[in-house]
Amino acid sequence: MGIPTFSRSACSCSVWVVGDLRGRVAPARLGVAVDERPAAQGVADLVMGLAAAAGGAAAGVVVERLGYARLAHLCLIGAVLVVIAGWSALPGRRR
Repeated sequence: MGIPTFSRSACSCSVWVVGDLRGRVAPARLGVAVDERPAAQGVADLVMGLAAAAGGAAAGVVVERLGYARLAHLCLIGAVLVVIAGWSALPGRRR
C-alpha cells in the first residue's frame, strides 16, 4: 500500500501558502512601483514554485527513508519556526 501523493506534498503545500502570501503582500509593502509589480510577482511565483518542487521531492525522500511520522515531525518544526518568525515580526513588538 503506497502513501498518497497528498501526504508527500504536505511540506510543499506549506511553502506554497507562505510564498503566495509573501509574494502578494511584499511588493506593495516594499515600495515596488506599480509598473514593476507584475515582474516582481512573476519572480515570486517562480521562486515559490521551485521551493514547492524541492519540498515535494525532499518529502518523498524523507517518507521513503524515514517514514511518514518523521516527515510530519519535520513539517511541525518548520511550521513552529514560521509562527515564531511571524510573531516576532509583528508591528509594535519590541526586539
